[in-house]
Amino acid sequence: MLSSPSASAGLPVVRTLLVEDNPGDAHLAAERLAGNLHATFDIACVPTLRDAKARLTSHPIDLILLDLHLPDSAGLPTLAAIRQHTPATATIVLSGSVDPAIRDRAVGLGAEEVIAKSELLSQLFGLAVLSVLERRRVRSHEELLLRLLERTPDAVVVVNRAGQVRYVNDAALAFFRKDRDALAAEPLAFIAPESGAIEIQVPSATGIAVGLMRVVDFDWRGEPASLAMIHDITKQRGLELQLLTSDRLVALGTLAAGVGHEINNPLASVVGNLDFALSDLAAGRATDEAAAALRDAQEGAERIRLIVRDLRVFARTEDETLQICDVNRLLDTVIRMAWNEVRHRAELVKDYDALAPVEACESRLCQVFLNLIVNAAQAIPPGGNHRNQIRVSTAMVDDGQIEVCVRDTGAGIAPDVQRRLFTPFFTTKPVGAGTGLGLAICHRIVTQLGGTIAVESTVGVGTSVTVTLPTVAERRTRAETVPPPMVPTAPRRGRVLVIDDEDAIGHAVRRMLAAEHEVHSVTSAAAAVAGFERGERFDVVLCDLMMPDMTGFELCATLERVDPSQAERLVIMTGGAFSPDAREFIEARRYHVLEKPFDSRKLRSVVNRFVQ
Repeated sequence: MLSSPSASAGLPVVRTLLVEDNPGDAHLAAERLAGNLHATFDIACVPTLRDAKARLTSHPIDLILLDLHLPDSAGLPTLAAIRQHTPATATIVLSGSVDPAIRDRAVGLGAEEVIAKSELLSQLFGLAVLSVLERRRVRSHEELLLRLLERTPDAVVVVNRAGQVRYVNDAALAFFRKDRDALAAEPLAFIAPESGAIEIQVPSATGIAVGLMRVVDFDWRGEPASLAMIHDITKQRGLELQLLTSDRLVALGTLAAGVGHEINNPLASVVGNLDFALSDLAAGRATDEAAAALRDAQEGAERIRLIVRDLRVFARTEDETLQICDVNRLLDTVIRMAWNEVRHRAELVKDYDALAPVEACESRLCQVFLNLIVNAAQAIPPGGNHRNQIRVSTAMVDDGQIEVCVRDTGAGIAPDVQRRLFTPFFTTKPVGAGTGLGLAICHRIVTQLGGTIAVESTVGVGTSVTVTLPTVAERRTRAETVPPPMVPTAPRRGRVLVIDDEDAIGHAVRRMLAAEHEVHSVTSAAAAVAGFERGERFDVVLCDLMMPDMTGFELCATLERVDPSQAERLVIMTGGAFSPDAREFIEARRYHVLEKPFDSRKLRSVVNRFVQ
């Protein structure tokens, strides 16, 4: 038995079993390994397969150097026996000559490499052995990484600089709702954000899948690549939307009596004045007083129209698209709705500055302001309106943002309570009087718009809540500095059909897609059906929902009958006007919905995913 000198300080120790019956070859191999400057080889030598198995059973071994021709075993069966006995140990075959066919068979049996015994005469033999071990280490690390990536619940996609997919795990296939070949065939571009994660949306069987994506640049098997890890938050977003809607309905319920009062007052005026005017007209008297009564009735009807418009803006749940908003106008809307809560408790003072517009969802922004004003009112006991004040002020601030402040002279909030104000389901109101969602939802809405919300309060003095929001110009400047997330490029020029009774929509879509795709448009569903029956086929069919001759969902049903494979490529376009029948149909078939208005980026993102 041979053994190397004691390990040099700081060098890794490779516990080695040399299975060799030729003493000269064994001595030469040990000598070459002992002189290596990069590792210390702790070598034990045995002459037979039986001795090798006994040694492997009783001692931990990192490396086996194996001669195939031993007194008790010869040829590749020697290697097979060793691999069966210890399949995890690195094994290098030492052979009198290296025949390519024998080498391939040995590697197939699990050998790391076959090295000719003539290499024992070279001082580089030790380096050759270390090189084989390093390759094994790298391969082991890759296998470990792949196992980790496959087991993670998050979607993982690796693409090279040309957009070619190099790896996807099963979670990615589930997230993108594609098989491995289809996803690998789709060119993708991942751009790492400067920090944190970005939200992405992809079409799915149930409409839209939403994920938080983090991207890192690294080397994948020798080539530069990007690894995207996507955490599926589709269910979370659905729950958040339900909570938003729930809080909105709670607020509407709170204001129902007040809204009824606000409608009944002008309605009483309308009814009374119309009754007076009709009586005069029935008696044949067209007096100035009757004309005045009609004008008052008209004014009352206008007040009712405004109240209904305000309710529609606030209660809208389907349309969550961003739009240009006048914050002062929205505040007036909210104040009218909350007036019955405020007027018995405090004087309401408006102090508006001229504001630049913001980009937001009107109903959600109204939800924020309504929560703040109602909270301010409920912090003041009823009956003291001449002693208390709620001040709603707006201003432009220096960094390109607007500021909305709601101040009250109510009871104030204790410091320990202030720290928990934005915690979901935390409330200081009596049981049944509050959900504890209001301020938490306000915080989420405001931060999603790139703004902030802050509270300052002193017990016995009052509370001030300040919301800051970026203006349209500021928000778009920020958007321009953030690289766009994962927009698939079309691998080929596709055929797109636009079905919309508004001819201008077809023209707009054609202009947005003409550089990448061939776009056809028709202004009636009947014309589209006639084309399908003639055998016309498209990669994507963009179909308006509400059309006069045949609705979009009626066309869907027809297309499912005429050509089900073409129906799978249908995208519903809508301005948000869903009938109950249409909604039920879309949800049952799980069609993708493209909300109007849409920009070219959103349109291309949807279309390019269908073009394979």
